[in-house]
Amino acid sequence: MSPEGHDTEGQAQVQFQGDPLLAGLVRDVNDRDTDDGLSITLIVGGAIVSGKLGSRTAYNRACMWHLDQGAEHDNAEIRAVFRSDEEAGEAAPSSWPSYVHVRDVRFFDATGASVPRGRHWPSVWWRGCIERVDGWTLGELRADQGEEQ
Repeated sequence: MSPEGHDTEGQAQVQFQGDPLLAGLVRDVNDRDTDDGLSITLIVGGAIVSGKLGSRTAYNRACMWHLDQGAEHDNAEIRAVFRSDEEAGEAAPSSWPSYVHVRDVRFFDATGASVPRGRHWPSVWWRGCIERVDGWTLGELRADQGEEQ
């Protein structure tokens, strides 16, 4: 979807309400699907989310890997949801991405303390709606020296 809210055939669509610069970065990362990850910090509803910007494909792969770890359950239906999400993303390459994916995520409160305090979850992913991001910056936040790493 274009920023004006029209698709390529000129049919009116719901207008994109997010930051087109952030959406462009997310689209680029989605298209490249690399493991490099761009350091990013997002403010969403007063919470601070910080980590590496990752692709939709990498997010889906990570979720399927986590599902495989719970092998005592039949996760075929849930895995199919992630596969169909991937196919939907490939079907409309010109549309704005709806979600941002952040790996190695850390959460911070308004004082700058990590939540829960000192916790870092390597390889854990966060998915959020781009239109709900209040602000963002390139670069990651780190825990204070007094907090656990």
